[in-house]
This record gives sequence, C-alpha cells and structure tokens, in this order.
Amino acid sequence: ARSTGYGSVIVTNSGTLGGTGIVLGAVSVYSGASLMPGVSASAGTLTVSNNVNLKSGATFNVDMASGGNSLLICSNLTLAGYVTPNPLPGYTIPYSGTWTIATVLGAGTINTTGATTPPGYTLKVTGSNLILNRPSTCTTCFWK
Repeated sequence: ARSTGYGSVIVTNSGTLGGTGIVLGAVSVYSGASLMPGVSASAGTLTVSNNVNLKSGATFNVDMASGGNSLLICSNLTLAGYVTPNPLPGYTIPYSGTWTIATVLGAGTINTTGATTPPGYTLKVTGSNLILNRPSTCTTCFWK
C-alpha cells in the first residue's frame, strides 16, 4: 500500500492487505482475510492513520527476519484474530524472545480480547506497544 485516500479499507474472504506505506482510512479485516505488514521476503512497516480492527478469524501475519520484524503502526488496534509469526527465508525464530509487532499513536489503545497465538507464544501490551513473547520455557513451540 502507498496511500489509499481517506476511505475505509475492508478486507474480506481470502483477501490480504499488505505492504509498506500509509493507509489513511480505518482498516477492518474479517474472518478468512489477513493483514501482512511488509513486502515479499522483507519485513517492513505499515502505517494506518486510523483504527485497525482484526475480527475473529482474521490473521495478522508478522514477517520475522534477522534485521527485525514487521510492524503495524495505527491509532487504535482491536485484535481478535490469529497472530502468525512468519520467519522469512534464512531466518530461524529464536526459542525465546520478544518482538514489538504493533504500536499505537498518541492516546491510542490496544485490545487483544479474543486474540490467539501459536502454542508457546503470548501477547502483552506494554504502554503503546503490542509485544509478541516467546518465553525460554517454551516446550510446545513449533514455529521456527
């Protein structure tokens, strides 16, 4: 995405909103659809100058690489879908670590009620950041 104008963006069915750049309108991602900051084979930042709502059954794909991970920046984030760490070619996700996967601006809020992660991962809101955590005690981790 470069700039979408001021209208809302609605992603449905098997659609994906991905890339880097700025989305000016609100973004709603419905069940079966996905949000994927970054570009093919490269982690990157997608900025939404409005609210982002990932509904139940939607997927937030987080590209992960040795130089960093994908990042979503928005006004307010509601995440009720799946968070899927996606290691890029040549990168193995460490057995423990924390990654900032989203940041809200100003007085924005993050709501993760209903969000799910792969086994061994957790989500934590720290200030204006959404953190994906993989503790070193992980014994059921299978994402590598």
